[in-house]
Formats: sequence, C-alpha cells, structure tokens
Amino acid sequence: LDRCDAYNQLEYKPFDPRSKRTEATVVGPDGVPFKVTKGAPRILAALSPSSPELSAGMDSVLRDLEHRGVRCLAVARTAASSDDEWRMLGILTFLDPPRPDTRAAIETANKYGVDVKMVTG
Repeated sequence: LDRCDAYNQLEYKPFDPRSKRTEATVVGPDGVPFKVTKGAPRILAALSPSSPELSAGMDSVLRDLEHRGVRCLAVARTAASSDDEWRMLGILTFLDPPRPDTRAAIETANKYGVDVKMVTG
C-alpha cells in the first residue's frame, strides 16, 4: 500500500445507480491528473473504445461468470491526455455464495407467511 501513498484523490463521485459506476479524479506521482472508475463491466466497456474481438471476448467471459453466479466489477481509467478517453484495466470477480443456513431461513419465513425477495445491485 505504500505505493498508493504517491497518489492523491482530488475529487470523488459516489456510486450512482443510474450510471452504474463510481468515479474519482486522482493525481499521480508525475503530477498529471486522471480519472478512475469502477462499476458494471458492460457500462465501463461502453466507455472504452475497443476492437470487436476484445468486445466479443469480454462478453463471453462475462456470460460465463454470470452463468456460474460469480459477481464482478470492472475498473477503467482515462488517458493522461484526455478526460474522455477511457481504457478498461480489468475485471474483478467476487464469489458471494449463500450462507449454509439460507435455505432453512427462507423455509421458516415462508412457513410464517413471509414471501422472501432478493434484491441485488
């Protein structure tokens, strides 16, 4: 984490459910500011110009992750010369399986007339 101390956050925009991402302006050790963002992979991919092959490959990876129930976020940054030219840096995956007692808890709630709904985002 010591390397992170060389960067200073100048501005921060919290997660916006409409844009499905968060954003910050950061200045690096070279003194040049740039923007970073994290959010829904397809949203960030739409910000980044890429080849059709790269887009198809990423879409294939995302579909595979979705089918396996693996949650993911993407990370991107702007080029130092432009606030509008985004470059995808990668996809972060998160395994978030249900707790072992989830089935029993839902069955108990249903027994008492509670309809269980799950909202994710």
